[in-house]
Amino acid sequence: KMACSADGTRLVSIDTRFEARVWDAAGGRPIATFPVPVGGFYPENAGVAIGGGGRLVAFASGGPGRAAAAIRD
Repeated sequence: KMACSADGTRLVSIDTRFEARVWDAAGGRPIATFPVPVGGFYPENAGVAIGGGGRLVAFASGGPGRAAAAIRD
């Protein structure tokens, strides 16, 4: 999963290891990496968004019987 900031300068991605990465879109290099909630969730159900000028990252996912969401600055 991937999302782009409104100004096009940052991308955020999430992989099957439940790691989120913020990327510098122009340089193609990661600038931040952090874990997102794990526990009975499926990567296919996950979603990510980026806002706040590329500073805020939101994550949400769900699985059987529970869901989780997180925002990171």
